[in-house]
Amino acid sequence: FLKVSDDVAAERIFKNQRPDEEHQDNVSAVKKMLAKRMKVWGKQVKKFYGLDILNESNYDLVIDTTTLTIDQVVEKIMKFVS
Repeated sequence: FLKVSDDVAAERIFKNQRPDEEHQDNVSAVKKMLAKRMKVWGKQVKKFYGLDILNESNYDLVIDTTTLTIDQVVEKIMKFVS
C-alpha cells in the first residue's frame, strides 16, 4: 500500500494533471476531488469485496511516499520482494 499525505498528493496531482481528467484550478480543488474519489472508490470496494481499502492491516507492505522519491519507493519494494 502506497500512502501519501493529502496535501502532498494534491500538490503532485495538481502539477501533473492528466489530459483525460477535468482540469482543477488549484491545489485545494484537487484535494476536494481526491476526497470525493476516495470516498466513492472506498464504498465500491467495500460493497464488492468487503474490504476497507485504507485499513493498512490489509496489506503486506505499507510505504509512506510523502517524503520519498520514486527511486526510493522502488528500492523499498524491491527489498521487500527479494
